[in-house]
This record gives sequence, C-alpha cells and structure tokens, in this order.
Amino acid sequence: KSARLAPRLGLRAHLVGLVLAVLLPALAVGGAAAWHAASAYRQAFEARLLDTARALSLAISSEFDTLGTAALALASAPSLRDAADSEIPAMRTWAAEIAQGLGGARVVVKDAAPGHRQLLDTGLSKAALVPSPSVSGHGGWDLIRRVAETGRPAVSDLFTSPGSSSWAVAVAAPVLRAGRVERVVIVAADPARLSALLRMQPLSGAAFASVADGRGRIVARSRDHERFVGTVPPSQSNSGIAEQRGVFRSRTSYGHEGLYARQGVARAPGWTLVVVEPLAAYTASWVHPLLGLFGGGVAALALGVMLAATLAGRVRRPVAALLRRAEDVAAAGRSTTAEPLPRSSVAEFEALRAAVERAEAARREGEAEFRTAFEQAPVAMSQSDPETGRLLRVNAAYCHLLGRQEPELVGRRFLDLVHLEDRETDQAGWWRMVRGEAPDHRTEKRYVRPDGTVRTAIVSVSPVRGPATGRVVRTLAAALDVTERREAEAALAASEAQLRAVFETTPECVKVVALDGTLLRMNRAGLRMVGAEAADMVEGKCVFGLVAPEHRAAWQENHMRVCQGEALAWEFDVIGLQGMRRSMETHAAPLHLPDGGVAQLAVTRDVTARRQAEERQALLMREVDHRAKNALTVVQATLRLTPKEDAQSYARAVEGRVRALARAHTLLAEEQWIGVELWALAEGELAPFLPGAGNANDADMPVAPRAELSGPPVRLRPEAAQAVAMALHELATNATKHGAMSVPGGVVGLSWEADRETGWLRLRWEEIGGPVVPGPPLVRGFGSRVLEGTIRDQLGGRVERRWEPGGLICELDLPLTRVVQ
Repeated sequence: KSARLAPRLGLRAHLVGLVLAVLLPALAVGGAAAWHAASAYRQAFEARLLDTARALSLAISSEFDTLGTAALALASAPSLRDAADSEIPAMRTWAAEIAQGLGGARVVVKDAAPGHRQLLDTGLSKAALVPSPSVSGHGGWDLIRRVAETGRPAVSDLFTSPGSSSWAVAVAAPVLRAGRVERVVIVAADPARLSALLRMQPLSGAAFASVADGRGRIVARSRDHERFVGTVPPSQSNSGIAEQRGVFRSRTSYGHEGLYARQGVARAPGWTLVVVEPLAAYTASWVHPLLGLFGGGVAALALGVMLAATLAGRVRRPVAALLRRAEDVAAAGRSTTAEPLPRSSVAEFEALRAAVERAEAARREGEAEFRTAFEQAPVAMSQSDPETGRLLRVNAAYCHLLGRQEPELVGRRFLDLVHLEDRETDQAGWWRMVRGEAPDHRTEKRYVRPDGTVRTAIVSVSPVRGPATGRVVRTLAAALDVTERREAEAALAASEAQLRAVFETTPECVKVVALDGTLLRMNRAGLRMVGAEAADMVEGKCVFGLVAPEHRAAWQENHMRVCQGEALAWEFDVIGLQGMRRSMETHAAPLHLPDGGVAQLAVTRDVTARRQAEERQALLMREVDHRAKNALTVVQATLRLTPKEDAQSYARAVEGRVRALARAHTLLAEEQWIGVELWALAEGELAPFLPGAGNANDADMPVAPRAELSGPPVRLRPEAAQAVAMALHELATNATKHGAMSVPGGVVGLSWEADRETGWLRLRWEEIGGPVVPGPPLVRGFGSRVLEGTIRDQLGGRVERRWEPGGLICELDLPLTRVVQ
C-alpha cells in the first residue's frame, strides 16, 4: 500500500512544486517590471510637468522680450531724447499707436530725477490732470529708480498704478542723453495678459500654472487669476520650499497637497513659474497600475496552485485523451472544450497533463501581460484591421486623445477620425506599409474630437504578421500628443514675427553687431543707409570696413564698452558700399543672445545734412561778420574822405556810396555769401542807364540805352564784390557829373575779359559822346582815391586812366586768383 501511494503523493507534490517554480520567477519578473513601470510613470509625469513649466516660462520671457524691445525702441528714438519736457505730451498719438500694437499696453514717460515727474501716459485721456510725483515705494517707483541708477532696462515686480487699484507689471528702458539717464520709458501691461498666456497651455484635471514676482507675490494664474493675484502662495511663504527648483511637494492655495514644477523666468530675474498637479493625480498615475499588476499576479499564483492540485487528482484518463488534448492546445493555441484530463497515478500521464497545463498557463499569462501593458500605456495605442482599416482595439490614452469612449471607437475606420486635410497622405502611407512597400508608417496628423477641437499627434504604425504565413494580421499604432508643444511653438513664432515687424518697420537704422564686429542683423532702413540692395551684402561681414578709417579705433572702443554692459551714444562717419561718405549718430545698448553671448543693439540715424547745415551756417556767420566789418570800415572811410563843404552834396555822395555797398551786400546775401556774378553787379550799379530803364526825372534826356555791358560769365569772390561795386559806382558818379552821362546822347561802355594765360581780369570803362575833355583834372578827387584804394590797395590790382578828347577811358586789371572763384 505504501508503494502504491508514494508515486501519487510524490506526483502531486511535484506538480505543485513545478507550478510554483514556473509562476514565482515570472511573478518576480513581473513585479520588478511593474515597479520599473511605476518608476517610469512617475518620471514621465514629472518630466511632463517640467516640460510644461519650461514652455510656459519661455512664453512669459517672450512676452517680456516684446515689451522690452518696444520700450527700448521708444527710449532710443532721438525725437523723444531731444524733446523738451513741454514737447513730450505732443508725442501721445505716436506712443498710443505703439501701445495699441502691443495689445493694449500702456506707455508712460517719466523724468529720471527724484520724484519721477510724469511727462506722458497713454492710459490717461488728453484732458486728464497730470498725476503728482510718485512717492517712494509706490507704483513703479522702484523700477524707475533701478533704471535711473543702472542705465539699463529692467522688469518690475507686481504693483498697483498710482490712484488706482488695478495691478500692473512693466518693462522700463532708459532715455540716455550725453551718457546720462534723463527720462525713463515704461511699457506697462495688465497681468491678465500673462494669465491668458498660461491658459494657452492646456492642463489636465485640477492642475494649474502660476507666475510669482521677485517678492513672491502671484502675478498671474491660469485658474482663479482675479482671486489670487497679489497674494503670496504657501509655496512662497515657506523659505525652505521657495528656494527649491525642479519638482517638489508643497501645500497648494486650495488646501491640498500638490506636486510642483518650478522654473525661473529668464527675462525677469527673481521671477518664478510653477505648474502644480494635485498629488492625488500624481500618485494615481503609478499606484493604480502597480496595484493592478500585483492583483493579477496574486490571482495567477492562486489559480496556478489550484489548477495544479485539481489536475493532480485527475490524471486517470487514457493516454489518447492526453495526446488529443496536447495536440488541440498546440494546434489551436487556446483552451480546448474537450473533456477534462483524468487524473492518474502513472507518472507519464501526469507528466503529459502537467505539460498541457503549463502551456495553458503560459498563454494566459502572456495575454494578461500584453493586455495590461496595452491598456495602461501612457501613449495612445490602437490595433486596426489591415483589410478595412477599422479599429479592433484601443487603450485609455487613445480614448483620451480622441475625446471618445471605447464603444464609440471600436469598429470605426481610423481615417474617419483624422482631419480632412490629413486623410489622403495618412491613407497612402498606411497602405504602402500594409502592402509591404514600406517597413512602417510614420506621420504627424490631426485628430478631430466630437466638440470640434483638434489634437495634433506624432503617429508610428507597425504591421503585426502571423507566425505561419507572414501575412499582416493587424496593425499596431502608437500616437504621441504634441498639441501643446505645437501651440507653444506657434505662440513663440507669432511673438518673433511681431518683434521682426517692429524691427523692420522702424524708420531709422537698427542693427545687431556681434562682439567680434560681425553684423548679425540690419533692418531695411539700415540697408538703404549703407547702399546695400540685399541683407546678404552686409550681414555676416565685419562692420569695421564700413566705418571711416579715422573713426574706426574710437568705434571699436565704444563697441567693446557697449558689449561690456554700457549704453552709449556717439557720432562717426560711414563709407557706404557705393563709396559715399555719410555722418551717423548712433545709440547703442548691450543685447544678450540666446547662446549666452553678448552683442551691440544700436539705432543709427543719418546726420549728414545736419552737420553740413551747421558747417554752412558757421561759415556764413563768419563771412557775414567779416563783410559787415569791412562794410563799416568802407562807410567810415567814405564819411571821412567825402568833401564836407556842401552839406547837400555831402549827403548825396554818402548816400550813393552806401547804396552801392548795400546793393553789393544784397547780391551776396541772395547768393548766400558764396560769390556774385560780375554782370549782375555791374547791372545793379548802372541800372538807370541800361536799355528800357529810361529816366523819369529828366524830361530832356532821351529814353535810350546810356550804358552797354559786354563780357563772359565771371563769378567774383565775396571779398572782391564790394570793392568792384565801389569802383563802378565812382566811375558812374563821375560820368553823371562830368562825363558822357552828363549830356544827352552820351554813352558808357563797360566790357571785361578773363585772361587765363596772364592771370588777370581786365575791365574797360569807355565814355563816348560826352563834353570835350581838355586833359587830366588839376585836382585829385575822392573818386580817384576810392579807385586806387579799392582796386590797387585792397585787391592788388592796377588802375590806368586816359582822358581822351572823346571821353574818359579807365582800365582796371585785377588778379584772377584774388577776385574770381
């Protein structure tokens, strides 16, 4: 009896031991895999939280970049820098247009001096009274003080506008004049604008995002913004927690524990951005899968032990039943519906039965593991029929991506869920994979939810082939939701486009120069200024070659000072690509590049016309001063030398000679003191005797030409014009009193020529038809002294007079180098 029972007891014990030997290692591996999966879920959850925080931080920084660029552009405008305080309000329309382009921001200009007197505010009506000076510590006082002290742009903490309870944040830039901060330009925005940026990033469940300033106060929130703005959250009130970075736990403003992902805001030092997920949601993301796997393992272990105990007592059937059962399992790969295998005390029967049971258990375990991995995967997954494209199976993540329940999806064509614009491309790639023309199908496409919202996903589809035939029996797709990433990229692109629009439409030259002098960027106004038809003609090249040689050393020195943190304004000359020399005035400030480098951001304007006008004005003033002194000297000499025996004759003589000087001055003034034509000068002195002038004062005189002019165009220097005018006046006066113009029919001829070979300008005065001249006068008169003083002494010329019987002939020779331009 003992011999009969021993094999039976030993077989049962071995079967149980065999089942345990198979299941326990598998469960151990499964447990390790489950724990690893839970760790992966935690890491993926935390990584997603950090990625969301980084994306929102970049969006906030980009918003400050936009506001800061606008403030810097306004502060660098020469029209604002050079304007008097009383002229600033007239710029309201211009500032309001810029503020409107920034989505309704508020532009304020304040004096940098203590008290920070307000000069302009686009948020106030034109009729509104100018607010009183700011009180220390209120409004944007700290921001203005920082900019005034450092001379650099800055971002404010959260503050309330003076006289208002509304919250605001601002970016300020200094208005520099002669290296000093004269004014401060402030571009202020409603924190709700930042809250709108936070809401653009969809967050799951009760998660929310929040931005805090340097003092720990909430500036913006994606949820309940109005309720919490200006408050200090629990995560900031605890100094130990407030200093943490990355992912940490803390109590939320709603009273429950949360998982925080903290990220600094690059463009606002001291500011932090946090994304908060309820701790319960975080825990559920990895505890539930772990509990499911643990429960499945316990159930599998209990089932295996129970089956082993049951089968151990049923191995009593014939070997044929065992073989059929084994063949059925091997052929069908599933549980058979044949009669249960009988227990037997025969070791061989028990071995066959155990083998069948092990095969059954292994299959069930594999299916359970696949089902668990498929259903609990954080990535959206689906299986489709290769013949029709209909969905056979979907997991929870796939249902969440599509916004539908599993019964709504299984049995539908996956193409019906794809955006119309993406269907053709998606279907073509999927069919190429099914036909074996491509190993897989990878694409980025859009899914349409029932409510009309669109989700973007990167999808990878692989074929699943049967082991016997190698034919595709189903397709397995994995989809990664990248909607938020694409929206963040679009928002960043829009912000960059707005910045580029401001850059390109600025009417003055705006350029970015790297530390080594390479021109990184220049707007259209700058390209026109240097004569470049396209940006590639100057961008990427060293700008030193465009600067005038004598100004290069100073330009390089100022460039290095700017890159080291100073804000400067200086003038220099540029030699453009066309060889034209232009004078430039530039205002420059340091610009921090994304790669960590630093460059010069400069606004430059062409001041060539202004400099030339200043030089011409200075020259003109010197010339006017010089000529006025000469005129006074001549008048004094005229008064001193004119005979005074007859008061009326004295007055007429002085008046005539002063008129001659005045006519010369008038001609020079009309020509801006750069010279006068000899013909115009002679015509002015002899105007009463020229053709068509007549003589209304003497009825006996015929209305006929009394003077004839001839000679080539000759332009006299300003210093020679007065002397020649005085000489012609004296000759005309003498001819009117004693010569050809004193009698009817008398004619005077004035001719000249420029003899370039001998270097003389020769003038010939000839009188015809006057009284008979007996010879030279016995007494040397004032007219003779004037001729000699002006022509010989003043101009270095020669005077030769001959008293012919027909009239006086006077020849004046003047050196060309002294009298002709």
